[in-house]
Amino acid sequence: MEATDQTEQAVRLKKLIEANQTIARVESLEELFPMLMTLAKEVTNAEASSIMRYRPNRNVLEFELASNEGTGNLDKILREKITLKLGEGVAGWVGENRESVNIRDAQNDPRFSRRADSETGFVTRAILCSPILHENELLGVVQVLNPKSSRNFDDGDLEILEAFAGLAAVAIVRSRLLENLIAQEKLQAAKNAADIVEAAADAIITFGIESLRIRGINPAAMRIFGYDYDEFIDMSMLALLEHGEEEDILDRIFSGELHELPGLRKNGEAFPMEAVVRIGGKQGEEFFIGTFRDVTKKNEALRKLYSELSKAADYVKTLLPSPITDGPLRAHWRFIPSTSLGGDSFGYHWVDEEHFAIYLLDVCGHGVHAALLSVSVINVLQSQSLPGTDFKEPDQVLNALNNAFPMERHNEMYFTMWYGVYNRKTRTLVYASGGHPPALLMTSGPKGRIRPIGLKTPNMFIGGMPNVKYKKNEVKIEGKCRLFVFSDGVYEIETPEGVMWKYEEFQDFMVNVPPNEGAEMDRLFGHAKKLCGEDTLDDDFSIMEVVFD
Repeated sequence: MEATDQTEQAVRLKKLIEANQTIARVESLEELFPMLMTLAKEVTNAEASSIMRYRPNRNVLEFELASNEGTGNLDKILREKITLKLGEGVAGWVGENRESVNIRDAQNDPRFSRRADSETGFVTRAILCSPILHENELLGVVQVLNPKSSRNFDDGDLEILEAFAGLAAVAIVRSRLLENLIAQEKLQAAKNAADIVEAAADAIITFGIESLRIRGINPAAMRIFGYDYDEFIDMSMLALLEHGEEEDILDRIFSGELHELPGLRKNGEAFPMEAVVRIGGKQGEEFFIGTFRDVTKKNEALRKLYSELSKAADYVKTLLPSPITDGPLRAHWRFIPSTSLGGDSFGYHWVDEEHFAIYLLDVCGHGVHAALLSVSVINVLQSQSLPGTDFKEPDQVLNALNNAFPMERHNEMYFTMWYGVYNRKTRTLVYASGGHPPALLMTSGPKGRIRPIGLKTPNMFIGGMPNVKYKKNEVKIEGKCRLFVFSDGVYEIETPEGVMWKYEEFQDFMVNVPPNEGAEMDRLFGHAKKLCGEDTLDDDFSIMEVVFD
């Protein structure tokens, strides 16, 4: 018998340790209470167990959780139908007196209430009940009913139940602290959100989904639109939009994306505004939340910027050479800038009476920095202001430019370049390219067919590494030939399907275009627009044609 008692005590101790470990890792009472009830029922070998929470505002005990091994939904019935006043029934007596009890004959105990048995059909024989206390504050009670292996519960069962009551107290207190902390965080977050809305520079307006009537605003809305608070409330959102375009505007405004719309102030002044509208609130109480920003100053700044960029683009064009339309050497070009200021530039000029220089460069990227670098390089070439450089030798020119324009001194920008020099007496073209697409020399092949020759040397781009030795090459100009020098913007054209036009396809196109000075480039530009499906290309379209008779 003694060995059995020791075994039971070991089992109880093990279960209590398990419960303690459980409470350490579980924060939710919804998860914790079922675990505790299962363990308490197992340790005391009881048929049923329950936890009741004390509600001090009403001075009652309510079933939080109940578990039994019989049929029927005991838990649901007790939680929905049974509430005990403090002092009512065994649980009420335990709660009122803050004292545990071991009742061996419940039916004949004057403290026993038969209401729960009547509702559930469960027959209570014996009860262990213990208060859940925190520093003498009543939090609830825990109880187990009807031992399965004997007629009554013993003192060991009561001790283990009191231990479980202590664990339940810790769990309830910790849960309450967490709830308070979460509530405080939510309150602070709500306060912070309210402060942000109040301080926001943008107008924030809430309005009904069906009625479009305004329900709330922030101070910025009054400043931007010119209405006071009382005028705003219950006003239609349509009153804040320029008249005549409401239907189209509403389609855009409710897309959930940022759009620029024509706003309307109280004084009748129309102004540009950026707006985004999304749904807020909870299901059944949704409403629109709109954020509106006056972009008058922003748009004016952009207009000034575009004007300056346009002037800069015009300046770049003034540096481009005039066409050469007469003589045995003729030159034409086409330069169609993209939407932003680019880094393409080109030119040609007589170095002396015999040598004609041809060059085109493409700075990486777009914008003012790229254009400034491009202009700087062109000015150096036109003025021939690279000390110790023979501008009749393309390899020397590229070497000198590479050392004069290192990318670390020019906002990490580099450029590609093709540079050639034609000697009209020897009819040779000496050339060098640095990371640039090969120029196309169109010569006459057998039976008068056009034969394209790609002119390129295997050199790296300009500005990437100091003291690079660039290589040159030469080709004989025999008969009437045409030379096309261009940037990659003339053939790196992406179709709407995401397919890039290949260099080989570009070359085939140029071979098959009928020779007609200047017209070939126009046809190429028309084909590029057709390929991309737009009138404006993503990159500068820069190409020169030099005709040698």
